[in-house]
Amino acid sequence: MHDSIVSKLTGLKREQKSSLWDKFAKGSLIALFYVIVIVVLSKFDLSELEAVIKQNPDLAFIIGLLVIFLTGVTLIPTIPFTIVISVITGPFLATLITTLATTLTALVHYQIGKQIGDVLNFERKKARLPFKLGQLPVNSPLFLLIGRAIPGGPTGLSFVCGAYSVPYFVYLWTTVITNLLGSALIAYGCYNLIRL
Repeated sequence: MHDSIVSKLTGLKREQKSSLWDKFAKGSLIALFYVIVIVVLSKFDLSELEAVIKQNPDLAFIIGLLVIFLTGVTLIPTIPFTIVISVITGPFLATLITTLATTLTALVHYQIGKQIGDVLNFERKKARLPFKLGQLPVNSPLFLLIGRAIPGGPTGLSFVCGAYSVPYFVYLWTTVITNLLGSALIAYGCYNLIRL
């Protein structure tokens, strides 16, 4: 019996060490990713983007998708890039590019929020949050749609949804709808303003 207890305690200590290492590794990878992307984007210029897309019109979709995705992941506003792409490629393609890129960005933020929630044991701590924040109706589609309409809301909401483990399908369709509406508003609005 003594050997059984000792082996269980030893196994428990190994699991705790492994769990701590996993949390550290996840946090380090997230931080490293952000540092690399921010360094790359700090060397970026809108006029260079415009020139590259004009020189390679066949690659405009992929270039625009990549640029908007990377800027969105690093929390840099994507509106200037949407405007440039709208002027060069037209509002329909700019809406499509921005919707896809910002949805992919939101999915990355969701996963990062989920990882941060795991690292911080958010499920256990959620009940003790002040102002009853642990009881927010985050799983509600209406809450998700309204939350994304608030300036600054989409990015923060993506992290929160990951930490709260919002059902993936509900999160995805509400994200696509709001991103499509926002992208169309910016792409078509700016395109028509510039053409006046």
